[in-house]
Amino acid sequence: MKVIQSTTFQAFHRSVVMVMQAAPRELRYVTILTLFAGAIPSVVVWLNKLIIDDITKILSTQTVENPIYLVTFHSSLLYSIAILLLLNLFADSVGTITSFVFANESR
Repeated sequence: MKVIQSTTFQAFHRSVVMVMQAAPRELRYVTILTLFAGAIPSVVVWLNKLIIDDITKILSTQTVENPIYLVTFHSSLLYSIAILLLLNLFADSVGTITSFVFANESR
C-alpha cells in the first residue's frame, strides 16, 4: 500500500466527499442544525438589545407602577420578549436534537 502525500485542504476535501457519499442525509441535517445553533445566539443578543432599548426609552419618558402594563401596552416590547422566549426554546431543542442525531449516527 502506497501512502499518498496530500495537503491539508486535499485531505479535508477527500474526507468531506467520503462523508457525503456515506451519509448525505445525516450530513445535511447536522450542517443545518449546526448553522441554526451558531446563528441563534447572535439573534438572541440582538433581541436583548432591542428589549433593553425599548425599556429604557419607555422609562425615560414616564414612570410605570405596573410592569405588566408596560409589557402589554407596548406591542413591540411584547413581541420582542415572545420571540426571545421562542428562540431560547428553539435553541435548547436544537441542542437536544443535535446530540440525538450524533448519538444515533454512532450506531
